[in-house]
Amino acid sequence: MNEKRRWITPANVVMLMGVLLTGYLLFSRPFVGVADNGDFSRVMNMAGLTAYDQVEGKAEHFFHFSHSSFSYSAPFQGDYISSQLVLLLPLRLLAEAVNPGYFDIRWLGVGYVLLNLMALWLVLRQTHDRSRGFILLLGGAILFVFFDAGYTAYFNSLYGEAATLTGCLLVFAAGLNLLSREHSLRASSLAGFFAAALFLTTAKLQNAPVGLLLALSFCDSPLYARINAGGPLRSAWRSPSQPFPSCSTGWRRRI
Repeated sequence: MNEKRRWITPANVVMLMGVLLTGYLLFSRPFVGVADNGDFSRVMNMAGLTAYDQVEGKAEHFFHFSHSSFSYSAPFQGDYISSQLVLLLPLRLLAEAVNPGYFDIRWLGVGYVLLNLMALWLVLRQTHDRSRGFILLLGGAILFVFFDAGYTAYFNSLYGEAATLTGCLLVFAAGLNLLSREHSLRASSLAGFFAAALFLTTAKLQNAPVGLLLALSFCDSPLYARINAGGPLRSAWRSPSQPFPSCSTGWRRRI
């Protein structure tokens, strides 16, 4: 009995609620997604997907319905680059191996859900010394915002908003992980933050200013100052004779 109760923690309860919530909203009937407004084609051309119903009228394809099924075609037929493709291309290959007939967009939805849940777990991991009420309140707030159907419906689509939403939560989680390891910083934690920031920044062209803001904020942070001054990570990235480029703390005043 005590062994079972050991697993009933506020963090596990929040994670379970996240799984059940996204499972019900995205993978139950009827299908929940977002209709194509014409933006899908640039991602479809790179991922090797095309419309499942080739004789479907324009109104039905673009305005009346959100579609869950796509046919396979030759990939890399365009020049659109996005972090969406890092997730979409492996899932497309896996889906084609399982079902060569058509690609179900919910494969991509599963990928985004797993990333969202991973970010949620990283956030909750930093609250082990907090009260149960705090953990439940924080977890409930994240579920209320980042797991809302108005946002997660984009997971079952080819819009860049899905990668943007997931990237925001990943950056937040990776940032908390960095702050919690201020006195025992690891290269893996720093690499995870940079990977999350890159995923968010390259999700859409409109996200480029976010990447610039993240870079400036990091350069003005105590973590960067520690590394540049010869912290434990310095030898992993540069030799002592090659200091990191200095970032002036006065960039905000100049802007």
